[in-house]
Amino acid sequence: MDAHTRAVPDLVLTMSQAIRYAEKGFSFSKLEPTYHLPTTLCNLFRMHTNATSGFLRTFYCLLPEMALVGTHAKCTDPVAFFLEHGSFKSAHDRIKKEASKRHRDSLETIASPELKALLNELLIASSSYPIIGMSRTILSHRRPNDLFLINLKMKLHL
Repeated sequence: MDAHTRAVPDLVLTMSQAIRYAEKGFSFSKLEPTYHLPTTLCNLFRMHTNATSGFLRTFYCLLPEMALVGTHAKCTDPVAFFLEHGSFKSAHDRIKKEASKRHRDSLETIASPELKALLNELLIASSSYPIIGMSRTILSHRRPNDLFLINLKMKLHL
């Protein structure tokens, strides 16, 4: 994922984890006791005690869609599961997959017909090799300029 597809998932995942730690505490290992934050700090992560927080309002606005994407399909209450029990690693993987799918879909809607056939090739990570490893002075190594430009912009996340 590039920066514009990472901002919202990173905010929601990080805040969800912080809220879970504030509510349930945390430990550094399974053998150590759980540490709980002071109530004054925990209250910063609760809407009913910190209702003026624009940051929390933004988080709770973004949470339902991210929870829907970040939890398994059989989950009856994605938001509660996401906040209380879900694996952040699994959620991150699901969100990353969905972001990539949406990014690809948006590219397919704006790509010209001749580019659509090559889009899969352009989006493969190893496709950056021709940009750096093959000399463009050899005619057979050259890609058409419009394809090369798209490939270069994709690799630079522009």
